[in-house]
Amino acid sequence: MVALFSLEMCGSTMTSGIKFCKLTLARIEARLPDLSLVDDFDRALLSFIEEKYGGAAPLGEINALAVVGALAPKWREMISLPQLGSLIPEDLMRTVSTGLAERELAIRLEKLERLGLIERLPGGDEGKGKVVLTDIGRAIATYGGVSLRQREAELKAIISQLRVEVPPSSSYVLNPNEIVIALVREEIELRSYEIGFVTPSPKASLLGMQILNTVIEGPYAGRLEIMLRGGYVPIKLESGDHIANVIILARG
Repeated sequence: MVALFSLEMCGSTMTSGIKFCKLTLARIEARLPDLSLVDDFDRALLSFIEEKYGGAAPLGEINALAVVGALAPKWREMISLPQLGSLIPEDLMRTVSTGLAERELAIRLEKLERLGLIERLPGGDEGKGKVVLTDIGRAIATYGGVSLRQREAELKAIISQLRVEVPPSSSYVLNPNEIVIALVREEIELRSYEIGFVTPSPKASLLGMQILNTVIEGPYAGRLEIMLRGGYVPIKLESGDHIANVIILARG
């Protein structure tokens, strides 16, 4: 049963016009990918797909251009030994460096797909598919990142695309630096002139857990979805745990 707190019941008044509400976990709904894994080459690859192909590149051409133009020379330089250079046949060196480059590109494409930045559409024959940028992949390719000038609804849509749903469970282990979306049990209500500040509970804060969406602007009514980042150690979260507090006050 959902605990319902009207504004008057949300908690004790700390000072005039300020309300306090304790938030407890209902369930972990989804995970978000760690986009810090995207490096300079990944960003260059996304930009290349956007600028040259308008966001939808033939897989075969990506393989040829990325492998031959960038990755194979890098691998060749890495595996070359000056004292053995004259002893290794040119064809063998080219074959080995190309093979390593193709493997690296395959791993990078798998990573970008897992992070929600690209989609790979199959073709009729092997290597005939397409690599298509998602909205956030295109934002990274075009602007270097997601712009704060976008409307809030657009930003929420991007976050929604990145969500990886979590099977329903009464407990969840939040690993260090992992980002999840948690639904709380309580409902809160903010009028148009009010604002809410969400902070981790004292115990969660002690373990380094952070809340990423810390500000809620009114008008708002309903249960909150809170974005949690893991702390210093794995944290076991169970339904009913006190995970956060919200302070509601009137805007000046």
